[in-house]
Amino acid sequence: GVPQTELTKPQAPPKEAKKQNGPVLSLDQFVGERQEKVTKLNEAAIDKFQRLIRVTDDDDPAKPDFHFRIGELYAEQQRYSNFQARALDQKIFDAKSPSDKQRLQSQQKQLDDDAHKYLISAVDAYVKAARFPKYERMDEVLFRLASLLQSIDRTEQAREFFLRDRKSTRLNSSHIT
Repeated sequence: GVPQTELTKPQAPPKEAKKQNGPVLSLDQFVGERQEKVTKLNEAAIDKFQRLIRVTDDDDPAKPDFHFRIGELYAEQQRYSNFQARALDQKIFDAKSPSDKQRLQSQQKQLDDDAHKYLISAVDAYVKAARFPKYERMDEVLFRLASLLQSIDRTEQAREFFLRDRKSTRLNSSHIT
C-alpha cells in the first residue's frame, strides 16, 4: 500500500465538551434532600403511632409495639442530628472568619440540642414499652434503652436494663431447652 500522509489520513471527529443534560446535583445535596424526606416521613410516622397509642387499650398486645416503634424513630432522628452536628466539626475548625465560625457553632449547638431532645424522647418511648412485661420484643427494648442510657453516661441506669435484659433472655432461652 501507499503510505498515508496528513492529507489522506482520516481525521477523528472533533472532541466536544460534554454537555450537562439535566440539573447538576452534588452528593451532599442529594443526601441532604433524601434525609430531609426521611425526617419528614419519620415525623409523620411518629404522629400516627402517637394517635394509635391514644386510641389503643392498655391490654392490646400492639400497644407496646407502638411505643417501641416510636422509640426506634426517635433514635434514628437522634443519630442523624448527632451525625450532622459532628459533620460540622471540621468546617468549624477550617472557618476563616470569626463570624463564619460562630454561625457554624450555632448550627452545631442547635443540632446537638435536637439530638438530645430526640434521645430523651426515644428513652421515654422505650421506657413506656418496657412497662409491658409480656411484650415479645422486650429484649430489644431493654437493649436499646440501655445502649442509649450508656451513650449519655448514665451507666448505672443502663446497667439495670442490661441486667434485666439478661434475666429476660435467660428466661426466654430456658423455654427452648
